Amino acid sequence: MTSRSLRNLPSQSRLISQKWSPCTSRSTVKCQATSKQNKVTTKGGSVQVPEENYVIVNFSYKTWRPTLQISGATKDCRKRERMFGGCVRRENESLKVGRYGISAEDLQAEVVNWCLQYLALKKCPTHLLWVIVNRASQKRNAFLEGDLFTNGIYDSAKVTQLLISTVQEIVKSLLDGDKQTLNCSAEVVDSPTTSECSERNRRRTNEDRFVVIPDLMSTYELKHPHPLGFYAVFDGHGGTFAASYSAVHLPYFLASNLAAGENCLTAISNAFNTTDSAFSKKCEDVKVRGGTTAVCALYDAKQSQLHVGWAGDSKALLVKEGQLTQIVRPHIPTDPKESQRITEQGGSIMYWGGVMRVNGALAVSRSIGDVPHKPFISSEPDIETVVLNGKEDFVVLSSDGLWDVVSEEAIANEIYSTLRDNCEEVGNIARKLVNTAKNLGASDNITVVVIFLKDPQRIAEQVRSGLIPLLDCS
Repeated sequence: MTSRSLRNLPSQSRLISQKWSPCTSRSTVKCQATSKQNKVTTKGGSVQVPEENYVIVNFSYKTWRPTLQISGATKDCRKRERMFGGCVRRENESLKVGRYGISAEDLQAEVVNWCLQYLALKKCPTHLLWVIVNRASQKRNAFLEGDLFTNGIYDSAKVTQLLISTVQEIVKSLLDGDKQTLNCSAEVVDSPTTSECSERNRRRTNEDRFVVIPDLMSTYELKHPHPLGFYAVFDGHGGTFAASYSAVHLPYFLASNLAAGENCLTAISNAFNTTDSAFSKKCEDVKVRGGTTAVCALYDAKQSQLHVGWAGDSKALLVKEGQLTQIVRPHIPTDPKESQRITEQGGSIMYWGGVMRVNGALAVSRSIGDVPHKPFISSEPDIETVVLNGKEDFVVLSSDGLWDVVSEEAIANEIYSTLRDNCEEVGNIARKLVNTAKNLGASDNITVVVIFLKDPQRIAEQVRSGLIPLLDCS
């Protein structure tokens, strides 16, 4: 394996590290060119490697096709790189930056979000991810200097450039043997296995967003007696603004509320309403619009509790040894309580476009944002607390793009059968659910987050032994 994977490396290169991950079936070799004559050769051709540039070559275990990335390469080098066919490609390194203005109050949440995006693109190991995020967040005061802050608003592009440079410095200190960072990286939270996927599908844009934060409080450098995992799905409408803003700021507001001593239920409720108020103000200040549904799960492993909060029609399915529990009661205009609340406030419910809508416009009765439709559209979430006994297998959070076309029984069966056939496919389960919905005719955006409350290997063994039967989907 090693000799074969090294054959395309530049000659006279100094090997820095080689990693093999059986879970992803990829070998990553990193080297530094020490001669101007060095070349990387593949079936598609060869490219000159400028001195002191890093080269990362990823070899697929099945196809042995290398992926080449050259940082700081010259324009001529990039041009020749684009000429490669099939074997060599550049990785997509774009970050999703909100088009709304960023104030000083927004900065910490935005910095954490950008860090997570950037490190995910770089496939950063989980045990280092949160150490790097915390280090970068601690240095955010540097962003207050210079020309990054004008008239109370940050220049997002300049901040992200500085942030990426900061992250790269932190990573370099780690590679150079920063013992303090290495010691911090050992303090890793034993978080649940997750699988997540978001698909634009047939829509022009993907207005959905999702969040997976294994240790909510540590991410924002806040204190709490024990780790809390946070997972959420946001189904935006009328643009991406509301879902993007909520995905960044709702977890931050929630963590701040918990650090202030609020209990979980109060903290979740206040986080929804604070996010709604902050986004509504943003709509007035920078003229953005839109709204989003939200469903989130706060997982407290030490207390054996799962707190689920939601506003709108995104759902959360709890599966326990073949038994299904839909935690969410969707907020839709046809619900008697929602209908009564809306009409008492002076709103109306009309049939339009095949569904009942609030004021003939929105098919949900609660959401974050949707400023023109307040107070008829409320941001107040409903919250359910589930006491866990260790028999729970997984929770599925998803936007309505999945629930509208795939039954809950079929969703559970898809997950169980995938684990039974090949437990190493656990990371692709959300993608399989999305593909199932697409094959059944779904046209909406689809976002799925699966949180395994039990070791997937143990679930697979129980399914194979018959302790967990597959469900009847007829």
